[in-house]
Amino acid sequence: MSIKYNRESNLIKIHNNLIEPFFKTGEIGYFKGINYNNKQMILRYIQFLQKNESKGNIIIVHGFGERIEKYKELCFDLYNFGMNVFIYDQRGYGLSKFRKDGLDTIDVDRFRYYSDDLHSFITNIVSEKGNDLPLFIFSHSMGSAVTIRMIINHQFQKICGLILSSPLLKVNTKKIPYAVFKGTTFLGKVPKLKSQMYFGEKKQNFEYYKDYKLCDQTNSEKRWEIYKNFMGTNDNFMLAPGGVTFHFAYELNSTLESIFRDKMTFDNLSIPSLVFQAGQDSKVDNRAQDAFFLKQKQTQLIRIQDGRHSLYMESDNIRSFYLERILNFITYCRENSRNYTTKQTWYILLRIKKMIISKLSNNVVEMTFIFQSEMHILRYN
Repeated sequence: MSIKYNRESNLIKIHNNLIEPFFKTGEIGYFKGINYNNKQMILRYIQFLQKNESKGNIIIVHGFGERIEKYKELCFDLYNFGMNVFIYDQRGYGLSKFRKDGLDTIDVDRFRYYSDDLHSFITNIVSEKGNDLPLFIFSHSMGSAVTIRMIINHQFQKICGLILSSPLLKVNTKKIPYAVFKGTTFLGKVPKLKSQMYFGEKKQNFEYYKDYKLCDQTNSEKRWEIYKNFMGTNDNFMLAPGGVTFHFAYELNSTLESIFRDKMTFDNLSIPSLVFQAGQDSKVDNRAQDAFFLKQKQTQLIRIQDGRHSLYMESDNIRSFYLERILNFITYCRENSRNYTTKQTWYILLRIKKMIISKLSNNVVEMTFIFQSEMHILRYN
């Protein structure tokens, strides 16, 4: 399968004439999230159902600070591939109701509530639309932690394939030692501090959306401009999340550590998985993705050296390769179900990864360990 979407030169027109009209055909609905402490959670979702036969169901679980509308183009491509597409706003994001401490902060009583909401979405919405179809989950960044914990907490194995895009498995603390960051998150257990903003966090900041120079998510200025224009309207910007609280930082980091600490993670997570790693990611620590790959046997790891965090909205040369690998993975999983054989070359290849990457620039490095036994290096000029 060869996919070349040379859209960027004419992206605004394509978005306005094709992608946006498609997005408006989606069926909007609401479902009840898991209730705790008598707080009713009403979460928004949109579904795009095939008129004829579908190749399967795919759920998109968005990342930190995001909402449904950021994934319009991905929904468009997955639907045109033949999938039923389901996407929802996680609690506290987009048009899903309830913010714990108002619009200026991101917080949640327990991180596992995100995972319980996902399980509820699958059980009460997605399964109703075709339980006999193969189920795939595409998760970006924080959405990956939500998905992994859902699988572990609910021992949910009815997934044909799992796609983790720039998964948040460990926070990129940059120049701050991780031990220092971890220590400060425990301030989230102090009653007088837990609802206060974490160090360095800010309230809603439209300058982030307005100035592409501040963007560290994608190399595609045009794709960022489309989302910026959407967020620029007053109503949408007012729903943009602000910074995280000390309590949220504690809940998030505790959850990420539990993924590696909990023996059930890799005992139960026997689902074929495709992991994308962005070489220029400033949001997550890629070393945790490497560690996850080493522990999870049925996993294919692809490193896109020049990619930034939001690979699904990257420039065409990266995104077309990225999307092609996703669709090939879906096709393979549908055709082969769980008939996988684990190659034993993965450990040697991972050890030489750094040597290869250090000698290459402007490359995509693909480590294919499950479906093929060799490593491919693709150059984009």
